[in-house]
Amino acid sequence: MTPELVDIGLTDAQAVEAMQRAYRCMTKDETESKIGQEAAARQDADDALIAAVAQLNTTLLNYAKRQELNEEIAERTADFAAHEAAFTAVTAAGAKNLLENTNAAGTIAIRNLQFTVNGDGSVDVAAGTSTGGNADLHINANAESGLTVGDTYILTGCPDGGSSTGYRVNISGKGADIGNGFAFTYDGGQIDVYIRISSGYTVTDSLHFEPMIRRAEITDGTFRPYAPTNRRLYEMLLALQSGASVSVQAGRTNKPEVTGDA
Repeated sequence: MTPELVDIGLTDAQAVEAMQRAYRCMTKDETESKIGQEAAARQDADDALIAAVAQLNTTLLNYAKRQELNEEIAERTADFAAHEAAFTAVTAAGAKNLLENTNAAGTIAIRNLQFTVNGDGSVDVAAGTSTGGNADLHINANAESGLTVGDTYILTGCPDGGSSTGYRVNISGKGADIGNGFAFTYDGGQIDVYIRISSGYTVTDSLHFEPMIRRAEITDGTFRPYAPTNRRLYEMLLALQSGASVSVQAGRTNKPEVTGDA
């Protein structure tokens, strides 16, 4: 409880003089007792101030920790939303990579360049120069089979350093991936995906292509081998039930197609 101030009609100097006279009138014991009481009162005030500062520091620290925790929660929530969207997309389709490489595994010469199709669907191009026209390796001339009209997809697979005059992964009539991905919305038409090394371009070091089409909701661009979608598996099952012959191993049945300026 704060003491109530009372105006006794003295100036500050008069009040100080009155206090000094009072001290002079006290005995030694009374003076020491008075001084001790005042010292104890000051100590109590100092302790209260220290406690208040400590409490304030604790409050500020807790606030900072709460802010940091809130930021972490927000970041993890955003990450979870992205992962959830990607998981939903993969679950709905049954696969991440929707681009089937229809070429048989092996090596083929196109425009004086050596293309090697690997078992996982990736492609290596050895050092050399494309002569007599563009060296095109068609990955899939009907790549639309696993896509849904109106949905957005991302084509990837071109190594870094691609360009419109060097090497890239093309989608006929739409665009190309030159190393940073190419987003497109499927309009229902035929999609021909192919690797192109431009006429006259020299591959100084071998190139490694990882052709892939994934749904735009999947932000992770890491290459995964093609796998049939749930819809494709269902179609294969129906074909088997009808007595038709179905190749269970996706692709790897057609020979690479050589084209010039397609």
